[in-house]
Amino acid sequence: MSRAPQTVLVYNDEAEFYAQALRARFPLLEVRATASRGQALAWLGDCDTLVVSGPRADAALLAAGPRLRWVHALSSGTDTLVGSPGLAPGAVITSSRGVHGPQMAELALLLMMALSRQLPRMLAGQAAGTWERWPQPLLWGRHAVLLGVGHVGEALAQRCQALGMRVTGIASAPRRAAGFDAVRTRAEMAEAVSDADFLVVLLPHDACTHHLVDALVLEALPSHAFLVNLGRGGVVDEAALLAALQQGRLAGAGLDVFETEPLPADHPLRSLPNVIVTPHIGGQSDIYAEQVLPLLLANMQAMLAGDPAGLVNRVG
Repeated sequence: MSRAPQTVLVYNDEAEFYAQALRARFPLLEVRATASRGQALAWLGDCDTLVVSGPRADAALLAAGPRLRWVHALSSGTDTLVGSPGLAPGAVITSSRGVHGPQMAELALLLMMALSRQLPRMLAGQAAGTWERWPQPLLWGRHAVLLGVGHVGEALAQRCQALGMRVTGIASAPRRAAGFDAVRTRAEMAEAVSDADFLVVLLPHDACTHHLVDALVLEALPSHAFLVNLGRGGVVDEAALLAALQQGRLAGAGLDVFETEPLPADHPLRSLPNVIVTPHIGGQSDIYAEQVLPLLLANMQAMLAGDPAGLVNRVG
């Protein structure tokens, strides 16, 4: 276990909010706060602790902190941190996984409703001044298959069931989970999605999940089904998805994450009428700092107490 923190840098758009809370709870800490990368780079040299959103923590930033012994990510993703050549060997890494269920579940439902009811078509009619009506599909009675049975999956599953949907989860191994009518394994995915109305991807991207949703899985989906990806872009074979959409083998897609981000302005996914693109906002909320703060404070308490077992979401 690393020695107790002494000098903490918070690098985030709401850095001062976190810093004030840390100073109030732990008055002996030296806490610096900035939203500026330049200032963060200038301050990191003598800091032993960094509090930062995972996407900002690239190798160059981490290399500017040779004394870093603990990094807490203000995000669930830590792929820029784990194994980074810029981070000192033995540094502790913790994440803010576990708070994103409400906002990601709500975005999933928003995309599911917008796709099935053809919200873009309604907005186009509003702009054109036309008055076109068509039968409105319900979520009630539909089948949602959720690829990922973690805290976000459970949050979404319970909301789907509340709307009268049947919910199947797909996990790496058999398990029981709240809100699911059934849980299948990844080996059974093609069969599990064969009668799905929605396939919602909630998995992180790693060597085991890379292109897990490939051409074979997309072919197994009914042509009336929609794909929603809120996990990571690399979990879905984007080229295979584009082909399925262009060829009418899939009803549509709601995509919040992509293999290349930001999604290029001329990317063909942007121009398809049956695709809704959102800018990787699934984990965001208007109370995000308040959601994450208790995790940060609990982990700081554990670090100061020299209690590695008390750390929440330790990933390295």
